[in-house]
Amino acid sequence: MKTMIKIGTIVLAILTANSTLAQNKSNTQKSMDMKNKEILKTLYTEVLNNRRFDILSGIIAAEYKNKDQESGPTAFLSDIQVLLKAFPDGKWKVIDMVAEDNKVVVIQEFSGTQKEKFQFIDSTGLNTITPGIVIYELKNGQVISAKPETNQLKFFQDLGLLPADITRLAKQKSNQQVALIDKITIPKAAYIKVMQETDQINRFISGLPGLIRQEAFELKDAEGNITLVTTAIWESQKVLTQAREEVQAEFQRINLNPQELFGRLHVKMERSVYQVLNK
Repeated sequence: MKTMIKIGTIVLAILTANSTLAQNKSNTQKSMDMKNKEILKTLYTEVLNNRRFDILSGIIAAEYKNKDQESGPTAFLSDIQVLLKAFPDGKWKVIDMVAEDNKVVVIQEFSGTQKEKFQFIDSTGLNTITPGIVIYELKNGQVISAKPETNQLKFFQDLGLLPADITRLAKQKSNQQVALIDKITIPKAAYIKVMQETDQINRFISGLPGLIRQEAFELKDAEGNITLVTTAIWESQKVLTQAREEVQAEFQRINLNPQELFGRLHVKMERSVYQVLNK
């Protein structure tokens, strides 16, 4: 009986020791997870948003490599500077962080206004709010890798490279498309008034179904008079006819009479509808 008690005491001691070891390991891991998250918070708050690039060497390890196989803090900084050159007001918002072992997943949003060319995209002057996820790997309290995944569809839509409704792209059939082309001659004194009065209706038209794309071209003569040429590509003549009906209803709703406005301001307009040729 004494032998059985002794063995039971030893087993209990071993189980207790293992439980304590597991608990200590768990606490150690939690502490490391918290530390890694604090490092990433500093990266976003101080380095990225407050432009404290002088402390980057304490956060990014020498073994860090970017997509161009450049190394160290300068490699991380060079990628950020390319982005900030195009989006000088760029800011990062941390939505959430998840830490596990030596990795931290950051769910983020990048916002900014494009002022200069970025990659293949010429300056648009448009603002983007682009969601993304970055998987960071850390070692000895420094970042050794970063793998970003951004919502490029949202990015391209924000900058006007893709329509908000991408199903329009699938519906495009060049042999059915029509182009509505307006040539508007505006006296210098009437230009601001005309643009102000028509801005609301132009925004309305841009949201109509079946519109593929719009463009506008402006020419100013020696006296300051303006010739404005606008083109709107529609999926079909049927869609354009429906759009015209909706535009007429919107004119009535906002109490705008373009014919009266143009006559009063001595604005001349020529309108034509062309069939888009097959490419």
